Order: sequence, then structure tokens, then C-alpha cells
Amino acid sequence: MSEQRLNADLRAELGDERRLDFLAALPAEAQARLAADLHSARQRQRAALDQAVDHGLRMAPALLRGPLKKILFS
Repeated sequence: MSEQRLNADLRAELGDERRLDFLAALPAEAQARLAADLHSARQRQRAALDQAVDHGLRMAPALLRGPLKKILFS
């Protein structure tokens, strides 16, 4: 992977609003690992949140779950 591509991956994970100039000091392998770790952490966080929402919605009657999801997440 080129250094430009790695910086783009990190920018995609961290967002453009943050200053990422300091990451240029990291070797390409470290940049790749950081981008991959951030991506994995966000996937795990999303899965945990989805699981928590599903668990929480189980408290609601079955007929209300669909409308509640729509209200909460649209």
C-alpha cells in the first residue's frame, strides 16, 4: 500500500476535521495497522450497539418493535 493510500484510510477512519500530520512520522506498516485496528474497533462497537438495541427492544411488545426502531433510527 502506498503512503498516500494509508493516509486516506486513516483520514476515512478518523475524519477530515482532525489534524493527522503527526501520523506521517509513523512507518507505513504502523499506519496500516492503525487504520485496520480503528476499523475493527468501530465494527465491534457497531455490533455491540446493535446487540444492545435489539436487547432493549425485546422489552417492548412485538407489534411496537418495528415502529419504535423506525422512530429511534430514522
